[in-house]
Amino acid sequence: MNTIHTLHLRPLGGIYVFSDPRFGLVDEPFVQAANTMLDELAMRHGLRPQEPFTLLAADIPFPGSHAYPFVRAEHGGWIYCDRAAPYGSLYFWLCPALLHYFPSPPPVLYASAVSAAAAVPPAVSTAAPAA
Repeated sequence: MNTIHTLHLRPLGGIYVFSDPRFGLVDEPFVQAANTMLDELAMRHGLRPQEPFTLLAADIPFPGSHAYPFVRAEHGGWIYCDRAAPYGSLYFWLCPALLHYFPSPPPVLYASAVSAAAAVPPAVSTAAPAA
């Protein structure tokens, strides 16, 4: 089954965090360059950086998604690359929480951003089938 995962992100102290009670995650942070990638993704979708938004992520392409290829495993997590960053390739690290959403790190992670106000309620959107 194809799934688009949703994470409701919010800024906290200059970084993005998300919570997912299904996995005991509370204010799980994105670190270092991942925050830059998320700001860039938000802006590509007409959103303001460092404001709450909903991240859509899948291991298959979906309309409006951007591709982030896997680069390597590092420090218990995974490095992905944003090759469309305006200043050259941006490498960012994703933590082991990624495995709550994918059985293994996807060879390419596809992501998009939608306004938190426009997002489908979490009860509906947590694992919506891909189109």
